[in-house]
Amino acid sequence: MTRLTPLCLAAFALLAISGCQTSGVGDPCVPQAIPAGGFAERDIVIETTSVMCRTRVCLVYKFTGDPTHEFTTEENNTCEPDPDAGTAGSGALAEDPLCRLRADIREHVFCTCRCDSDDPSIPTCACPSDFRCVRLQQGGGASVEGSYCVRDSLAPVTP
Repeated sequence: MTRLTPLCLAAFALLAISGCQTSGVGDPCVPQAIPAGGFAERDIVIETTSVMCRTRVCLVYKFTGDPTHEFTTEENNTCEPDPDAGTAGSGALAEDPLCRLRADIREHVFCTCRCDSDDPSIPTCACPSDFRCVRLQQGGGASVEGSYCVRDSLAPVTP
């Protein structure tokens, strides 16, 4: 019986640790396939094999441009608020085009998960509090069809 107790404690600890981890929804990601010239304003692209996401799903939601820009620009431009500019939403930070672009990329290109599916065999997740489950893909097969967690600020308003 003494052999079972340490094994049970280890299994319980592993379950407790894994249950406390964040879902990864909202983490930044860069899609593997980016069209020449970047994405168009109305594009919704679901990449279900992203190695950058713990969820394996990278979503580009109505972003215009090339999201790799954030990762290829100079590192010395950190987009930190200017102490003389007041709050983070004003002054130099708000006026810097590169900082606005980086914020736009983080807002519109992120890791997500499928939160609803017509196929009960496909695993789904619960969206974090600042996300909403939105139907994004109809057709295209089981690998992408369904609803995904989208930031509340981007999700369409439902009546």
